[in-house]
Amino acid sequence: MTDMTYPLDSRLIESQDSLIIVFSISGETGELLEVLQHVKNKDKVLIASVTPHDESTLARISDISINYKVEERRINLYGDLTSQIPAIFIIEVLSEMILEEK
Repeated sequence: MTDMTYPLDSRLIESQDSLIIVFSISGETGELLEVLQHVKNKDKVLIASVTPHDESTLARISDISINYKVEERRINLYGDLTSQIPAIFIIEVLSEMILEEK
């Protein structure tokens, strides 16, 4: 999700199980956490997070948290040069697992 104003809550179909997978380096992005708080207690919605910070707010509010080690690299306040390769690897593994289940 790149648009935090996207009406995620209204897109969840209550008759179906939904899985929301969230990727975040810090696990503390306010706008992202705000969106997730709206769907956190809905029936049939599972939140899975992928973040290097297992004690972050995101990890704590998630039903499933996948954590990994990575060196965070920043320039000034907002210049994030942290490698996304570990997250991409996790996406690839999860995709293969889903494909095998079908």
